[in-house]
Order: sequence, then structure tokens, then C-alpha cells
Amino acid sequence: MVFSMAITKIHPIKSTLNLSMDYIAKIERILVYSFKCNPSIDHIQFMKTREDNDINGSVMSGILIQSFILG
Repeated sequence: MVFSMAITKIHPIKSTLNLSMDYIAKIERILVYSFKCNPSIDHIQFMKTREDNDINGSVMSGILIQSFILG
């Protein structure tokens, strides 16, 4: 019998948004997907969206991490 299980985590980014996004994109380039977002200026677009919508708080963004286990 084969079964699968998915594990999902959301990791908050509270500082250095550009460095965090660069690191994630370089390590997992093949697994990174963006929609209506330019990867070369993504951190600027994120901050502009926060500014346009008057969003405050310590969390700048969240990274969704998914893992799949087959057994």
C-alpha cells in the first residue's frame, strides 16, 4: 500500500526581505514560482503593496514550504 502525506509550513519574514527572497530563490530556483511578480524586484513589489494598502506590522512576508512524504 502506498500513501502520501503533505506537510505545510508558513515561515514569516520579519527583516531583510530582499536577502531572504534572494536566498530562497537561489537555493530552490527550480521550485520557486511567482505570479504577477518580477523575481528581480520582488522585494520592492512586496513593500510597495504593503505601502499602498497601509499595512503595518513586523511580518513583511510569508514563505510557504511544502513537503511530500511517500510511504
